[in-house]
Amino acid sequence: MQDTSSAHDQAQEISKPLVALAPPPLAAKQPGAAAASAAAAPGPGRPLPVGRMPLSIQVAADEARAHATGTGAGARATAWLRGAAGSRVALALARILTASYFFNVAFTSVETWWTFKNDPRQLASLRRWASDPVPQPPPFPWLHAAGLLPAALAAALWPRPPVWAAAVLLAFTVWEDGWITLRQARAVLLHG
Repeated sequence: MQDTSSAHDQAQEISKPLVALAPPPLAAKQPGAAAASAAAAPGPGRPLPVGRMPLSIQVAADEARAHATGTGAGARATAWLRGAAGSRVALALARILTASYFFNVAFTSVETWWTFKNDPRQLASLRRWASDPVPQPPPFPWLHAAGLLPAALAAALWPRPPVWAAAVLLAFTVWEDGWITLRQARAVLLHG
């Protein structure tokens, strides 16, 4: 009989939690919006959102972050960056920098075409062997001049960038990167 009660006591001891969690105390009634915001925010004395463990790292990090006070230069710089991240100036700068990349791509393409069209020495330098015939000059880059340039201008200058401009810029980026990837994969497969 001693063995049975001993095993029962051991089973109860194992099933006890390591840390006993007391139910949260009832908050005093607060009038108006203060009561709603106090009831909605998790914290000491308030229940945690569903799916969060009460003793997890995530909860501890959230609590530490909520009570941390930044006073140094790093905290001021972080606050400035957070404030500037959604500002109109930052968004305009991001749009102009993105559009300038596509301007550069289009102008480089047109400049390359102009160089090969007007300088036969540059075109002759494309030959692999001296006995190879001089290649034909490349055709005018209509895709860059008539498609990419207007889309980049629209994305940079319109107050709200149009969807078609974003679609053209995205499609060009995917096409160009896919073409580069396919050429590299073909070179690796054929030549090792």
